Amino acid sequence: MKTQLNYIRNNGIVTEVFLLIWVVLIMSADLKITLFSKVHWVVSLLFLLPIFLLNDKKIGNNKFVMYLLVPAILLISSILISSFYSHNYLYDFFQAGKIAVILIVCYLFFLVRSELAQLAFKGFIISAYMNFILLVLGVLSFTQLASIMTLDGRWGTFLNYPGSLSKVGVVVYVYAAFQLFNRTALSISNIMLLIASVFIVYFDGSRTSEISLILGTIFLFVILLIEYVKNISRPRFSSMVVSVLVLALVLSVAKVSVDKITLSIETKRAIEIAKIEAAKEAELAKQKPTSNSVKQEEVSTAPVEVPTSDELKQSNDRTGSVFANMSTNGILAGIASSDPIRFQMIITALDEIVSHPWVGQGIGTTKYQTETGPIVVHNAYLQTWADLGILGLLALIGLYFGWIIKLPTVMRYIQGSINVKERSLYYNSIFILLYMSFSALFHPLSTEWSEWILFIIASAIYWGCTKRKEVPVHG
Repeated sequence: MKTQLNYIRNNGIVTEVFLLIWVVLIMSADLKITLFSKVHWVVSLLFLLPIFLLNDKKIGNNKFVMYLLVPAILLISSILISSFYSHNYLYDFFQAGKIAVILIVCYLFFLVRSELAQLAFKGFIISAYMNFILLVLGVLSFTQLASIMTLDGRWGTFLNYPGSLSKVGVVVYVYAAFQLFNRTALSISNIMLLIASVFIVYFDGSRTSEISLILGTIFLFVILLIEYVKNISRPRFSSMVVSVLVLALVLSVAKVSVDKITLSIETKRAIEIAKIEAAKEAELAKQKPTSNSVKQEEVSTAPVEVPTSDELKQSNDRTGSVFANMSTNGILAGIASSDPIRFQMIITALDEIVSHPWVGQGIGTTKYQTETGPIVVHNAYLQTWADLGILGLLALIGLYFGWIIKLPTVMRYIQGSINVKERSLYYNSIFILLYMSFSALFHPLSTEWSEWILFIIASAIYWGCTKRKEVPVHG
């Protein structure tokens, strides 16, 4: 952390301000919709380019980072190779250029300047607080800031719609929770950050992120157990109990409020749909020939059937329904019944892979035809294999899992640090990398800043450990 402060002093407040503005705006994924589609590229030009110029540094002794770019280079190569078989090769060239800027130029900069990556993480925290405040205001009826945006009761803000919102909460979860469990005194800021993290994920309702929080809790438990066994630190259970109680209280109040709003909206929606259906049935009944014993005025509108509160709540419990279906119907059948469109996407991708396993037919070409139009496959691994061939798949695997080869070295350094905040930052970077590789199972490959910033910052923080001198482990 001292090195980080030295960089700020040397380069001035401009670097810090510009970097945090850039991170917060890039984390606001749906500004691409609320403002315009190229907003993140304009933001990067305005705020990231000056940071490059202010913090120019030759690679020098950091040549080892060049090896970390090999998977990115291979991914770009696979896009260019597959473009020869694509119907729109100019689009493929453009996407390859975007990936080159993000995963070579920007990634290399933060790998060399890992201290700036640590500073950039503060932008993740600011983004979490901003969206948390917007959600609270939305619950208080400021619906222009945040509101229910899907038929199944998922919330979003004008910065992040459902889907992109949840990751803002996930990426600070381990950071806040680890510090809470290792402080000698309660930290209000960490309690609030943990509340904001879980609050955001709960409101978004993303199944991927809800499962990720469960995995994050398991990850946190394992880390705390390792540190306890190695006598590095002993969790402060008083802090843990109080923070969990506060978190449970806040979420309970939020759940009651959101359920009332959701049920009110869904009930009104159900009534309107039922009225329309009943009117159609009545109109059909009038058109049918009736016997003399049945008078026309006796034909009445069918009673409106409105779902009960329990039925509506159950329909909004997306994660719970998945596990329930898997328990009842088996894993594959359960997944298929819970999300038939995503399941059919996988089948589509596998068919394309079988037909051309070695070289793809262009990025974004493998799509599943839905009632509303074609959608790219929501599984980055299968989509990349189908679109870019086996080279693209290997490159993506290298990006998402290449960090594991240095995990023992990184863990030794982390466990040798006496600074709780520093350890929480490094542990959190590992969790973000795990989260990225897990969420790729349910989301498509992207060439946008908002989908890669988590990887760039977390990976740069992680690899920064390998450049530091190991500290003797406590014991």
